[in-house]
Amino acid sequence: MDPKDKASDPSQIIEQSWQRCEKLGLSQSGQPDVKQLPRYDQELLDEEHKELIDTTHSEVLPYYENILSNTQCLILLADSHGNALNRWGKPRFLTKQYSPIFQKGVNWTENHLGTNSIGTVLESREAVQVQRDEHYFRTYRFMIGSACPIYDANRKLIGVLDVSSDAYLPQAHTFGMVKLMAQGIENRLIVSQFGKHNYLVSFNTNADNLDSQWSGLIAFNEDGVIISANKRAELILNTPLALVDVSAIFDMPLNDIKNLPDQVPVCFQAIGKYRMHAILKSPTVISIQTPNFEKKALPKTDKYFIALDEFSSGDERIERCVEQAKRVIDKDIPILIHGETGVGKEVFVKALHQFSERKQNPLVAVNCAA
Repeated sequence: MDPKDKASDPSQIIEQSWQRCEKLGLSQSGQPDVKQLPRYDQELLDEEHKELIDTTHSEVLPYYENILSNTQCLILLADSHGNALNRWGKPRFLTKQYSPIFQKGVNWTENHLGTNSIGTVLESREAVQVQRDEHYFRTYRFMIGSACPIYDANRKLIGVLDVSSDAYLPQAHTFGMVKLMAQGIENRLIVSQFGKHNYLVSFNTNADNLDSQWSGLIAFNEDGVIISANKRAELILNTPLALVDVSAIFDMPLNDIKNLPDQVPVCFQAIGKYRMHAILKSPTVISIQTPNFEKKALPKTDKYFIALDEFSSGDERIERCVEQAKRVIDKDIPILIHGETGVGKEVFVKALHQFSERKQNPLVAVNCAA
C-alpha cells in the first residue's frame, strides 16, 4: 500500500481501530497479550534491519539530546510487523508494571496491544497520535503515543517510529517531531542507497529551507532518469516522478543540470510554473566514460521483457521471490532460480539484471541444458 499524503480524519482512524479490536474479541478491561520474540529472533531482526536501525540512531539522537532529553518520553522503532527493534530515552514515566511493553522484541500490533500508536499506524499507513483514553485497553490509558510510518526508497513500508510520553509533554510538538524524524530517516535512506553513483537534488520554495527535512529530494541517474524521490518532492511539485526525465521537471537540458555548481544553491523554474530553489549533489563515485557511439544506435527491444516491479501480478509467492532477490541482487551472493521449462526463468533473470547496479553491463545467458 502506497503512503498517503492526505491524512484521514484522526477520530475516524481511532474509531476504525476500536472496531477492529472488538472484532478480535478484545476486552477494554482485559489484559493485553504482550508477546516478546526470543533472543535469537531478535538478533536476526537486528541483522535484517541494521541499516534502518543505524539510520534511525543517527537521526533520532540529535533531536533527543537537544530537545527531548529532559522530557519524560521514550522513542521506539518497530519493524513493518510491529516488532520493537530499539528504543531511546529513559522510561522515567513508566512504572515497573508497564515497562515490559517497551522492551526489544515486543510485538505492538493491534491484535496483541489493542489500539496503540504503532499498531494503528501499521493498519492505517498514516501518522497517528493516540491520546490516553483512545487506547483500547484501559491499562495503557496513562500515556500518549505519536507514531509515523517509515518508507524505503521504493515506497515500501519498512518500519514505524514512535514517541510515547505521559500527558505533560506538548502533544502537537511531539507529533510534529516524530513526523520530522521519520522524514529525515526516509531522506537518509535515499541518500544512502542512491547517492554514491547518482545525482541528488534537494529543492524547496524557499532558499532558507533547503537544509530542512521537508525539502523535496530527487535522485536521478547518468541518463537523467529519476530513479527515486521522497514523498515531499511529489507533494511540492504535485506530480508523479518515478522514471520521469529530470530535464522535463527542471525545465533545462540534462547537461546543464549535471554541470550546476556542486552543493551551491540555485534558482530555477519547475515544470513550467513553480519557482524553486535547489542544491545539486554530484555522485561521490564518478566513472570515467570514453566516447561510445554504440549508445547512439537504436536500442533493441525485448518483447518478452517485464520490469521486476511488475512481475508479481498479485501472486504472493512470486512477490516474495522478488523481494528476496531485491535484497541480495547488488551483493556478491549467487542467486539460484529453478523451475520447469517454459515458466519464464530467463525473463525473471533479465528483470533482475535491469533492476541491479550492473544493468549497464551485458547479460550473458548460458543454456546449461543445451
